[in-house]
Amino acid sequence: MKIRWLWVLLALSMALNVAFVGGFIYARYLVPPPPAPLAAGPGARGVPIQSFIELATTLNLDDAQKRRLRQTYQEIRRSSEPRLREQAMLRERVAGELRKPQPDGGEVEKMLDQLAMGRAAIQKDIYRRTSQFAATLTPEQQEKFRQFVLARTLGQPGAAAPRPRREGTGPNLREDRPARQQ
Repeated sequence: MKIRWLWVLLALSMALNVAFVGGFIYARYLVPPPPAPLAAGPGARGVPIQSFIELATTLNLDDAQKRRLRQTYQEIRRSSEPRLREQAMLRERVAGELRKPQPDGGEVEKMLDQLAMGRAAIQKDIYRRTSQFAATLTPEQQEKFRQFVLARTLGQPGAAAPRPRREGTGPNLREDRPARQQ
């Protein structure tokens, strides 16, 4: 009788350990990260609060300008959502093709071209809508907006200017460096 209880306890312990490890793996690797907090207010669905607050603070926007900015964010999201879903499905198709033992290179290239065109369409739409918003700002705000966008796009403020080329660097190193003696 005691041996049966020992086996029951061992099985229960194994089940709990498997559940714990499975839960950890699920929580760590399979659950998508929580979405960014959204801006409060009527019709503020989908506006990441960090970007919205940071931009509104940087530009010192008044209430009417904040409403226009929120509306711009919403228009961008509304127009981008179907394209982003299409892009996700297309990426899955590319991955599915690449998982095959003999992927069709022509089909993969065709889908990659479609992905690039879709991404470019989204970026053009974002540029067009943000340019329309920027046109409503004062000249000082427009300059701050331009700097904000540059910093976000390039990852560093004022990074639009190319770096000066150093000696010995560049695509053709042989022309930049003296010939090596052998």
